[in-house]
Amino acid sequence: MALGNCHVKSTYVNTRGSFLCTCNSGFARNMTGCEDINECEGGHGCDANAHCSNTKGHYTCTCIEGFTGDGQECTIIFLTLGFSNDLRLTAVEGSLVVLTVQVAGVLTTHIFATVIVTPGSASHNDFNVLPSTELNFSPGVEEVGIVIAIKNDSINENDEVFVLTIASSNASVHVDKDKGVTIVTVLDETKHSSSSNRGILIGAIVATVIIFVLVLLIVAHWCYRRNRNVRERETKEDIGLYTVVPPKDVFKS
Repeated sequence: MALGNCHVKSTYVNTRGSFLCTCNSGFARNMTGCEDINECEGGHGCDANAHCSNTKGHYTCTCIEGFTGDGQECTIIFLTLGFSNDLRLTAVEGSLVVLTVQVAGVLTTHIFATVIVTPGSASHNDFNVLPSTELNFSPGVEEVGIVIAIKNDSINENDEVFVLTIASSNASVHVDKDKGVTIVTVLDETKHSSSSNRGILIGAIVATVIIFVLVLLIVAHWCYRRNRNVRERETKEDIGLYTVVPPKDVFKS
């Protein structure tokens, strides 16, 4: 008790010939004095996205995870998800496609997202997702990988396409409109192996023809040099055959 038998959590008010005891703010009068009012159980000034904590005669408001502010006003901390890999990838059957989803922003809590795999010209039987399409981010884990195992069906077919799209139901998460989709084109191994083998065969044929032509040119050049030498030798012999040597006494007087 306090002055004038007022409760310690009340205010003494002097009146003519008497006094009044008025409970302080945050307290309500009871049979023995003043008791604390739990403002968090009734009306309070905390934001809908804040947590109310009762204290003696007062209360505090703290924004919940994913929001920022003074507790009386809280706004969403927006995070952005997007692929950090190339947005157009090419793979062959029997290979692995590694993709990375990255969160941009101040990550203060756990958030979840999903990568939706939509077959274009491909089918769900053409690939497996390792380990799953569920993504879990937390403070310190701001980048999550996903692996697509492309199956080899040994069937000669056209190239196939499937699309991966990031999705999240978290109110504080946005998906980057430019980086939220990756398109993967799967090259048919049988078809491209045949094309590759055909290319190798054509290359070998071209190389053989080039070598054959070079040999012909070398032989032709050798024959030309040989014939020219023979003609030069025959010419020299003909000149020697028709050279007339005058008698020695022709020049005597």
